[in-house]
Amino acid sequence: MIKNFAPLVVIGFLQWICLPAIVYAQNDVAADYIVGVVVNSSGSPEAGVWVIAETEALATPYRKIVVTNDNGNFVLPEMPAVEFQVWVRGYGLRDSSAVSAQPGDDIQLTVEQAANAVEAAAIYPASYWLSLLEVPDHDPN
Repeated sequence: MIKNFAPLVVIGFLQWICLPAIVYAQNDVAADYIVGVVVNSSGSPEAGVWVIAETEALATPYRKIVVTNDNGNFVLPEMPAVEFQVWVRGYGLRDSSAVSAQPGDDIQLTVEQAANAVEAAAIYPASYWLSLLEVPDHDPN
């Protein structure tokens, strides 16, 4: 009977030791990361939008851009230890207001739908999309 009980004691002890570390690791933000979530005005997550962090506090202007996942979450990794202005841009959305953040912060950003197609197009004008095209060289043969 003691032989059957010993493995349970060992497993229980390991869970008791390891569980707090696992829970802490899931809730801890790395010291040089800015993390967060992007939601719309009704509180639903916004997937596939750009999160832009910018600062002028370094020797040269610094900008890092990431994209949110399906749950609206983002991670800006390996950020220098300065204050950033973080904002959101997405298709059919108004640019969000900038939020001040520093590495180690966990923030929430809120975006709103563009009022109409004209406003949405102003964010991404046709010349922007045209600049992304790579036109092939002319082949006279």
